Amino acid sequence: MKIITEKPVYDFKTKFAEQSEYFERFCHWLEKRPHVRAIRVATNEEEKNGIDVIADTESGSVNFQVKTDFNTHWSGNIVFEIISQAYDDQGCVIGWGFNLLAVDYIVYIVAGTGEIYVFLAKDIVRWVIDNFNTLKPNNPKNPTYTTLNVLIPLKRIRDICRLSDQLNN
Repeated sequence: MKIITEKPVYDFKTKFAEQSEYFERFCHWLEKRPHVRAIRVATNEEEKNGIDVIADTESGSVNFQVKTDFNTHWSGNIVFEIISQAYDDQGCVIGWGFNLLAVDYIVYIVAGTGEIYVFLAKDIVRWVIDNFNTLKPNNPKNPTYTTLNVLIPLKRIRDICRLSDQLNN
């Protein structure tokens, strides 16, 4: 029997398919919110600004970034990406965590349990900046580059959470 001692390489195609199910469930959940008139999935150009979903509400449009985490239910942590593509021989790409200028809310979906946590984007960014030195780094190995993340214990940021709920099937 072979014992695996390294974390597996992130498989984007598999994760995308798994995340799509939760993303659709979130969209259905959002459509049912009392003040939401309509929602739409972001265009490719809007995605470049970190937006995944736009809700038309009674008070205007609201932009959401949606993250699905497959480890939170057992680790208690959510991932916050600092640098998306870190290279030692070329430039780096800023991570989604700091590419939230056009995003109003960031939504974390806990895969497996269907729990969702909604944060004002500016609140979570400020929290990460203020607490950065206390956070555990997490650097998954991808085939061609390294991603630099920090792990945020969900219990430490519940006080800045604007809404928590359960996705329906």
